[in-house]
Amino acid sequence: MIATGEVDAYSIYTEGDPSVTLYSAVSLTEGEPETVSFTVTGQRLNGTPVTLQDHLGTSGTLGHVSYTVSGNDISFTPSSAGSDGSVSPSGAVNVAEGSNQTFTITPDSRYRINFVTVNGVNQGVITTYTFTNVTTNHAINATFTYKGGGGSGGGSSTPSTPATPTYKADVKAGNSTETTLPVTVDGGAGSASVDAGSQNFAQGRTVITIPSIPDVSTYSVGIPVPELSTAYVQGALTLNTDAGSIMVPSNMLTGTEGVDGDKAQISIGKGDRATLPNDVRAALGDKPLIQLTLSIDGRQTNWNNPNAPVTVSIPYTPTAAELANPESIVIWYIDGSGNVVTIPNGHYDPATGMVTFSTTHFSNYAVAYNKVSFNDVTAGAWYHKAVSFIAARGITGGTGNSNYSPNAKLTRGEFIVMLMRAYGIEPYANPADNFSDAGQIASWAKDAMTLLVKTETIGGNAGMLNPTSTTTRAEMVQVLYNLLKR
Repeated sequence: MIATGEVDAYSIYTEGDPSVTLYSAVSLTEGEPETVSFTVTGQRLNGTPVTLQDHLGTSGTLGHVSYTVSGNDISFTPSSAGSDGSVSPSGAVNVAEGSNQTFTITPDSRYRINFVTVNGVNQGVITTYTFTNVTTNHAINATFTYKGGGGSGGGSSTPSTPATPTYKADVKAGNSTETTLPVTVDGGAGSASVDAGSQNFAQGRTVITIPSIPDVSTYSVGIPVPELSTAYVQGALTLNTDAGSIMVPSNMLTGTEGVDGDKAQISIGKGDRATLPNDVRAALGDKPLIQLTLSIDGRQTNWNNPNAPVTVSIPYTPTAAELANPESIVIWYIDGSGNVVTIPNGHYDPATGMVTFSTTHFSNYAVAYNKVSFNDVTAGAWYHKAVSFIAARGITGGTGNSNYSPNAKLTRGEFIVMLMRAYGIEPYANPADNFSDAGQIASWAKDAMTLLVKTETIGGNAGMLNPTSTTTRAEMVQVLYNLLKR
């Protein structure tokens, strides 16, 4: 460019918008040529050549400008939402290549989002979607469903009732075959169910996954009673839902009273917080509360079978403090009177984002956080996590005065009681009075030692239990072996 007149600097602006500077502060020397190279990026290029024109200033002229063009606009297919809601921004949307674009999906007052598709792929029920680092064209569409309601506003038109959405549950059998089952939805009751009568899961492992369904809080699976009454564990069925998952063995009902009938229905869903005592409700806060129930031919039935534990997993997102101490995340069993019992085997798995536990009876269960600290157990101790884990579950309470006494010797009685608590084994009511030193058993250990004696998990020596003597590593291993093979 040849500068004439008194020109000190030159700025290049986007067409029609002088507030956006592409290149600025070019120093020019009067009467001498100057070449300015720059790259044009921005909106509405679409790959078309860009023509730059010289603009005259009040004190100079511009010429011989060289430039290159890079970048393209990305076009979004006009977003569609019908007349029952909106996707915003609407219509054709252009964004610069490599940038982000967010869309908001909003149903009208008497409708709800049924599903949203992005590039033809169902994303389920979402209210926003963001395309990141856009490099190609995209399409987003929303479908809404009528939910009723409305007032007495003007106008007499009545919306047509949309078709009721249908849902399918995915079924994967143990032989790797895959199929689907229809899901029955009861919107008034907030429940959804599938009938697994044709699956014959007692001969293998079957997994049924019900999709997330709006306004549904309880999910159920119907199973023929004979499929749950095998002589021993031959198979298992897992029901996956957004409320949680439950795996039941094929001998779940074997030996259980009150289960005569044709069809069993197992349900997992949100529990009713209003039924909890105030202190329990306050302690739980907003943590998940689920309810497990069993019905036989439509009548709710109490289920309790110590020989057929079921495995339950509850989705949970810990707080930052809880993630720092995941061993203190526990499961509470809440009985019909509102009493709380910690389930010893409950634990959080960061890989799955689930809190998993096993139980032999149905009731209300909740995720809780119970951090227990001891003055003499430092965070850097090699046994810190182990102590925190068993203390959070009430397996040990320490030795008093907020101490754990990690280097103290463990008596046989103390060891037995900890084992019983860890495995959730209910003790017998009578002491082991057939041993000569039965009187030396501490009152808090009598029931536990009695049960393990009667089940031959532990044995005496020369007619004595030696409850106050310390246990050896060999004795500890033998007791563990006897207990685990029961």
